[in-house]
Amino acid sequence: MATDHWGDIARLQEELALTQQASTANRLSERNCVELVSQLVEKGFVEVIHTCDGREYIHPKHLETEIRDELKVQGGRVNLVDLQQATNVDLTHVENTVHSIVKHDGRLVLVQGELIDRDYLDNVAEEINETLQAAGQLSIHELGKSFGLPNDFLLSMIESAVGSTIKGQLDQFNRGNLFT
Repeated sequence: MATDHWGDIARLQEELALTQQASTANRLSERNCVELVSQLVEKGFVEVIHTCDGREYIHPKHLETEIRDELKVQGGRVNLVDLQQATNVDLTHVENTVHSIVKHDGRLVLVQGELIDRDYLDNVAEEINETLQAAGQLSIHELGKSFGLPNDFLLSMIESAVGSTIKGQLDQFNRGNLFT
């Protein structure tokens, strides 16, 4: 039965290609294209996400690509609401796609509604090290405010970077302080 579906798809693709190559009088109208896509979606051949303005469709894989591209454009850290505006799809689709991306890509984390790349966190660790070397002592609380990251997340990141990127150590008695 699945072979029949693929045969139908191949036949429709051939018809579409022939129609597109035909003269202008025989081209599909926008309405016909919408009907064709609607039928493919209805029959389960294609999965699409409607944009917020309802004028376009987007494939879930393309949404993932757009999210990854926007993350790069934003320097490795982007708020989900900003992703929603950039992709023009409902926030629910953005959230679901981001959760899937984070689940399958160990270089990305989701922290308080922001998608963050490991490279961004490496840069934060380098910046913390530079500040630490200049000041001699830093407070995790102040660093959290400075970088806009939760203290527990920042502490975990710092613990993994101490001894490598960060040339210092955490106070054994007060884990909220970092010193050289």
